[in-house]
Amino acid sequence: MNRLPAAVVNAPATAGVLLAGFVLAACGGSPDAAPPMDAGAEGTPAPSGAPRAADENPLDIYVDKAGAYLASTQAEDGSWPYFHSRKPDFAEPEPHANLFGTMITLMNLTHTGFEASSTFKRGADFVQGRMSKGFAWSLYEPGALGDASWFEPDADDTSVALTVLAGRLRLAPVELKEVRARFERHRTRDGLYLTYFDGFHPEKGFVPDPNVVSIGVNLNVLGFFGKYELPRASLVQGLQSLTQGERYWEKTPFYRSLPVLAYLASNAVEHGAPEAGELLRRFLADFAAGPGQDEEFASRLHTLDLAAFIKARAHACLLELSPCRDLDLKVFQLAKRRQMDGSWETAPFYEYDTNPRALEAFLARRDFAVRRKRGGYGYDAERALASPGTVRYYDGSPAETTSFALKALVFYRELLDRRPAMGPGPQGPSSPPRTSPAPS
Repeated sequence: MNRLPAAVVNAPATAGVLLAGFVLAACGGSPDAAPPMDAGAEGTPAPSGAPRAADENPLDIYVDKAGAYLASTQAEDGSWPYFHSRKPDFAEPEPHANLFGTMITLMNLTHTGFEASSTFKRGADFVQGRMSKGFAWSLYEPGALGDASWFEPDADDTSVALTVLAGRLRLAPVELKEVRARFERHRTRDGLYLTYFDGFHPEKGFVPDPNVVSIGVNLNVLGFFGKYELPRASLVQGLQSLTQGERYWEKTPFYRSLPVLAYLASNAVEHGAPEAGELLRRFLADFAAGPGQDEEFASRLHTLDLAAFIKARAHACLLELSPCRDLDLKVFQLAKRRQMDGSWETAPFYEYDTNPRALEAFLARRDFAVRRKRGGYGYDAERALASPGTVRYYDGSPAETTSFALKALVFYRELLDRRPAMGPGPQGPSSPPRTSPAPS
């Protein structure tokens, strides 16, 4: 079994076997044992075919088999294949060689037993091997778009990579100071951070122009700052201001889903920024006041959004010491979508518009190129998207979606364990669950 670290929860643990068994039975789940996975000190799943303890939480089977699926589909270099599609159901997926999908899959394995596995180590080695000088990462490897055009490193990939690699990557205080200084050079007057590190590769590098602020990107920055105990008060204040406008989530680039924003805020709390709990509650409340008003919303959300919601909501319930029994049927919806091999079908993590013909012209320096002050070129995204040929893409993979479902079930399982000590509703002061280190 793969459990969350147990250091910082005061309530005693008791397995929610009956409810979990209902979920498993109702979903038509098979009680066969999962294939083994090298889970290390946090616990090792029963070998394939070995009998399981009679009182074992059946959710363990779902979690273990999801982890085994990720182990079996990992590429030789430690990454997971990634795709984009012009359809949200990924009926015709196209290979998409970005690094972020592997980073997010690893992020979803943190604070589970799989973080001690060889699968995680191989993935972490892959991510570390794609680092640019100066502890920075970009969406693509340098040269992926040609020798003359490199995507600049960005705050999103860099923050997630450094969070995932914490404890594995040796980052001296002076090096951390230099990383922080790079972020500060791209900080706005509102305390938020631009997405791309403009001018990292002086002649070859390029960024989409304009280089703008994203709520989701800054939530990942917040998690990174929390992990490394960096000052973050102005960042939190900036995020709070950015979420005050009407339907603010539709106006931010890259992450426009409230469940995903709630998931990212949950991650920030989990990795050492407890003040993100207020943002987590805000995103969940805004979702509840909108799409969440529909009692059947769980059946209508695509799988990744549903898993992101369950993870975020279960985390909020743990923070508030609330049993949140209404979450059970949402978990039922997620569990019944599981495939026989333990995976979940691909659902998009994010969607975006792009113009392939305009991008090709830019890479050939024929059009849409603007010289940047710090060197290199900017890609005039607004003008490119206004030209003929713009299409919408959806990015994701079975591994990424499965990792979201795995993390959601781990948090839900933790909630089941805690329910007997919670009573009928919120009680006592909020306390971070086992997923969060002690706040600094």
